[in-house]
Amino acid sequence: MSPDVGNRAEHGWILVGSLILVTTLAGIALAMGVYIYYGIRAEQRYEAQERARYVAEAGLATYIFQYWIQNPDSVPIAELTDGFDQGEYTVYRIAGDTFRVVATYNGQRFEIRAALQTKGSDWPYVLMADEKIEFDKKASGQIVGDVHTNGRMRRRGNVTVQGKITSGRPDIKLPEIDWNYFKQKAIDAGQFINGNHTFDRQGSPYSGVWYVTREARMKEDVVFTGTLVAERRIRIIGDDVILQSTGTGHPLLLSKSKIEVKGKQVQLKGFVYARRELVFKGDDGTLDGAACAKREIELEAGNLNIRYIAGAVQNLKGVRFNDSQKGARIQVVEWNEN
Repeated sequence: MSPDVGNRAEHGWILVGSLILVTTLAGIALAMGVYIYYGIRAEQRYEAQERARYVAEAGLATYIFQYWIQNPDSVPIAELTDGFDQGEYTVYRIAGDTFRVVATYNGQRFEIRAALQTKGSDWPYVLMADEKIEFDKKASGQIVGDVHTNGRMRRRGNVTVQGKITSGRPDIKLPEIDWNYFKQKAIDAGQFINGNHTFDRQGSPYSGVWYVTREARMKEDVVFTGTLVAERRIRIIGDDVILQSTGTGHPLLLSKSKIEVKGKQVQLKGFVYARRELVFKGDDGTLDGAACAKREIELEAGNLNIRYIAGAVQNLKGVRFNDSQKGARIQVVEWNEN
């Protein structure tokens, strides 16, 4: 074979190898381009889906804020459609506290099904006083729940406590009462009393919100279902008195001064607040709920039964528990995503 022929053959193989290499590199570049393209598309889809998730959550949060927190007395609408962050959502209230939320963002769809419930105050105390709690030597009975005072605790007598007893730090802020809220409620109901007022068996049973500008007194055999507010003392002087809150998010007794329970076999069911003192003197009394006083809570009665009921302090209108309740909160019972 002549040298020229050998050189041509060698050059041919080099050309073929170069073409194979170029083709391989082109294929690799194409594959990389396709991989990068679809990777970018997948990343865009993932980002759009995450944005759709945020839009759905924002829609549900907006519904909850507007109809559960900001306007708790309003009637929630069955469907709410709006936009958020260039996306769109629709909240459907299926039944009760069950919701379906459908959101879209840049062509991606996200759906949430959630069962929620309002979680009101986590106020955990059956008895709480800012300055002092005292169990008198004559006191006896049982307390079920936690007891706290920011000041001094003095325990004598024979009262058993099934719960924590704490005093001093951490200081717990007292609830804030919207007195004007209850005043207006009583005015609207025709139950605003300018002066002293006595509740007796002749007018029993009583119901609704009552507001007394001076002293309110309860005589024997009175049945009261609602909220009683007094700018001065509330004195329960009669035996066999039954007072219970309505169960519609209202407290039981509120006094800008002192609450004194002197009657025997008095039954209290709900949240009780005194700006000054709260004193239990009558034997065989019961409190199912919670009680709070700015100055002092004093137990002098025998055979008392005081029991913490969480429902008595949940979602109370006109009462704000500063340490634990920044408005109503929402608890997730069930959460599904698609």
